[in-house]
Amino acid sequence: MTPVPDSGFSLSTHEPQEPQVALLGGATDLMEAFSLRMARHGMCVSRRMMLADPAYARQQAAHAHTFDDPLLVLMALELMRQFESDPSVFGHLH
Repeated sequence: MTPVPDSGFSLSTHEPQEPQVALLGGATDLMEAFSLRMARHGMCVSRRMMLADPAYARQQAAHAHTFDDPLLVLMALELMRQFESDPSVFGHLH
């Protein structure tokens, strides 16, 4: 950590690590984390479309695999696992 002069606070030089336990949340929480992580790579993901359109959800998960971001890939895999285990998720707009 690099101290910030006269502030009493420290500035981390590394990006904070996201806990992998966040992947254990509900599909909508994971989807939000996934879309925010995709945004870091310049990709806009519609959470509404992820829930409404299985083809769109699979396409976004496939895009996630093109980035050198292991956590994003893990998120995409978990989202698809959750969607496949409960296809009734699709069509529910939150």
